Amino acid sequence: MYTIQTLQSGRSDVNGLTMPVVWHPQMQKASVFTQQATRLWGGQVNWRTATAYDATRAIIQGLEKARTRSELQATLRNPDFSTMGAGEVVKFLPTGDRSSHPILVQVRSTKAKYDFVPINPQ
Repeated sequence: MYTIQTLQSGRSDVNGLTMPVVWHPQMQKASVFTQQATRLWGGQVNWRTATAYDATRAIIQGLEKARTRSELQATLRNPDFSTMGAGEVVKFLPTGDRSSHPILVQVRSTKAKYDFVPINPQ
């Protein structure tokens, strides 16, 4: 649902829709990554880019301590493991799920178009 297609297809029907997301370019901690990535790639950065960056950072950091897939998995699940991601520190729960702090965004009409706007950005 957190896609441009939702905004383009839904327009006024999704106006006011509120949802939790793991990343938004206006998050305070995401601003440096957003600025650098936008400058490098010449376009907007979305949550897929940010989470792919986070996954890559975690794998790189994990491979510094692990040589096999199972060692990498154990390294990432270690409670002491962390690495800085696009917007926040990347850590994993013992289940393997990412430990994150989602923020709320709401679809709002802005300048004759609809956009995802953070509610109380961090």
